[in-house]
Amino acid sequence: MFFSGTNTTLNPTNIGVGKDYSTVTEKSKNVVKKIKPLSEYDEILLYLKVSITTPRLTKIHHYTKEQKRVFKIVKHLREYHNYSFVRIKDFLNENNFKTTRTKKEFKSQDVYSIYKKGLIREKRIDRKIETKIERLICIIPGLNED
Repeated sequence: MFFSGTNTTLNPTNIGVGKDYSTVTEKSKNVVKKIKPLSEYDEILLYLKVSITTPRLTKIHHYTKEQKRVFKIVKHLREYHNYSFVRIKDFLNENNFKTTRTKKEFKSQDVYSIYKKGLIREKRIDRKIETKIERLICIIPGLNED
């Protein structure tokens, strides 16, 4: 609100005649309002834009229970016991694990592929979530109206 009153022209004939007039000579002014505590308002509208980047918006459960179990075994043997891929292959075959698609015995390159792709998958799924809040607008009816 730049000018108060109904007649915003600064005509000297208006002064002291009982008509509304303004003494504002600038195009803008600072308006200070005394506000009530927020608990006294019936409603408060809050508009905001939230941006979330997450890997969890897509289906992440592409592994079967058996595939998860095999990867967990491969990762454990590789990282905690320093087994080679050949030794892990022997372990899986001795314990009657079969490949998912062909249902055959594991080869060392199968074990390497399971390990490598499983680590990539874990890294993708476990990424940190980035959240941004932008354009925060608070509207309190009766306070923001001019």
